[in-house]
Amino acid sequence: MASDPHDPKADLLWEYVDRINAGEPIDEARIRADHPEAADALLVQLKAFTRIGAAGAEGSGEEAPLGVLGDYRLLRPVGRGGMGVVYEARQASLERRVALKVLPAGLLTDSRAIARFVREAKVAAGLQHPNVVPVFGLEVQANTPYFTMEMVDGETLAQRLARLRAGEAGAAEVDARYCFEMALAFAGAAEGLQHAHQKGVIHRDLKPSNLILDRGSDQGGSSHGRLRILDFGLARLEGQESLTLTGDFVGTPAYMSPEQARARKIGIDHRTDVYS
Repeated sequence: MASDPHDPKADLLWEYVDRINAGEPIDEARIRADHPEAADALLVQLKAFTRIGAAGAEGSGEEAPLGVLGDYRLLRPVGRGGMGVVYEARQASLERRVALKVLPAGLLTDSRAIARFVREAKVAAGLQHPNVVPVFGLEVQANTPYFTMEMVDGETLAQRLARLRAGEAGAAEVDARYCFEMALAFAGAAEGLQHAHQKGVIHRDLKPSNLILDRGSDQGGSSHGRLRILDFGLARLEGQESLTLTGDFVGTPAYMSPEQARARKIGIDHRTDVYS
């Protein structure tokens, strides 16, 4: 696909990547029916984006790294969000575990995708709060941009909700203490969000899968730890030019404020995150 950010094919790629990040599967037949001339190139890009997140999902570990990027060994995929796939990795020089977010090969020819990816790293790196997952650095190896973050041991709020709904063994009992501890966790996340807003950052995609619960007891005796904000891939920085075109639909519909759902027909500010 062309890298011209005003190419309608690039706009299609953005639309479908956002749908994938919202949990929608790729419907190859529908894509071919709706966009017959662009379908082949579009499907190559989308399959590259989804395949990188699935590679090595089973049976990978320290003894069987998925690959190497600079100083890092990729151990296993742990998630996908914004415009990249997140891996657990091992940094050789410092002998530490980190999370590595990588821009998939299928998006490397799209200049707007690269710009958004770099902006995400810079925005997140500018936030220093215990309820925001920190970014350590941004690098490029083999023409592949990636950035490193703290590797957080825990589960996303979406995973916690799924376990509770399924009644899995080991899921926390929802009693008064549990509710109190979760309220404390949410208060911390709200403080992290306030920190971002004070820095002029609007997240634009707050949802259960972008909030992760630490393991451990560090919040007034809570067994759940901190609720931390992930994935600034769709973040907007006040005063800077947008990297999405007018009319772009960005975010996850179930958690979007009405003004955000109107696809930029009116301006949005920090209140859209409060709504989410």
